[in-house]
Amino acid sequence: MEKQEAIIQTISEMMPMFGVNADFQRALVSENLTSACQVNMLVGFTNSLKGNFLIGLDKNTALHIAGKMMGGMKLTEVDLMVKSALGELTNMIAGMFLNKLAIDGVVDLSPPTLITGDKLFIMISRVKSDRYIFKVNGQLLTVSYAIE
Repeated sequence: MEKQEAIIQTISEMMPMFGVNADFQRALVSENLTSACQVNMLVGFTNSLKGNFLIGLDKNTALHIAGKMMGGMKLTEVDLMVKSALGELTNMIAGMFLNKLAIDGVVDLSPPTLITGDKLFIMISRVKSDRYIFKVNGQLLTVSYAIE
């Protein structure tokens, strides 16, 4: 399966499991893997596939998704439980994406890294990246990857 189809299917299938709809908006290509989102979840790929996988969203959307994952809880802060839920979500999305790609060999994932803050800009790599933008709860969720 092509990468674009794999990521769109992954998000479209994964998010409803938690009662959240994600509508694909557009795909972009960038010279770098970057994010200016308030909440960013990052995993690295090693072995048969090398690169990084990044999910970025605003704080309210992160809280909404984490709350749905925890049975509909109303959450107000990105605390340890929210970070744990978002890390698990990142692992699930990255794993499903990799399964859809049907890569020969073993691909290992690094533990998820969460990067949060207001007025934040992060550069993960200077490798060409693909970015997919979805609308979730009226806000944007971006899924990007850079594969070396």
